[in-house]
Amino acid sequence: MTWTRSATQVLDVERELVWPVLADLPGWSRWDPDLVEVTRHGEGGDLVPPGRFWGAVHRKTAGPYRLVAVEEGRRIELHQPIPLGVMRLEYLLADAPGGRTSYTQHVSLSGPLARVMVWVVGGNVVRHFPEKGAALARLASPATA
Repeated sequence: MTWTRSATQVLDVERELVWPVLADLPGWSRWDPDLVEVTRHGEGGDLVPPGRFWGAVHRKTAGPYRLVAVEEGRRIELHQPIPLGVMRLEYLLADAPGGRTSYTQHVSLSGPLARVMVWVVGGNVVRHFPEKGAALARLASPATA
């Protein structure tokens, strides 16, 4: 089974200002409410969700993510093993009219336990997308830089 969701929003800040915030993987917890820590070790690392219970479960059951694509200024994709499957997470940035940025998130969970993983992590990744975009825009805004 594979579960996939995509969402796009337009941020009121230029792509060139959003990219450094998005490309700073250890800084993702500053704008992503579904993460309390992101580490990077070469082409991979660890994504740690919030909560004493879920954080502990995640550390024991999910393998390190693997950074599979980086297109400077435009795209980041990573894959993280989940029990008997994989989570694919992709962020895309594109220029939008008026000096704004189109920000897209693609997330998919696959494997025999995908339905369980949607409940554990996938639902929040989708549900919190508007908050992520707002935080990205705020952190990328020249007023807060």
